[in-house]
Amino acid sequence: FAVTYHGLLRGKRQTASLLDAVPGIGPATRKRLIRNFGSVAGVKAAPFEELANLVGESRAKAIAERLR
Repeated sequence: FAVTYHGLLRGKRQTASLLDAVPGIGPATRKRLIRNFGSVAGVKAAPFEELANLVGESRAKAIAERLR
């Protein structure tokens, strides 16, 4: 049982993203951001205007504050 539980915890850590910690960003928005920018690093490097066009200004502010 311990080995199975450890594998479950390890799997959750590997699928976690910095975007999960941003309030107002759910799974669908996270997927859209990753699809458009390629990675969390791409989201960090993206200009604010591109983020705002994709997810809206309030969410773009939340992302910018949390990731930058």
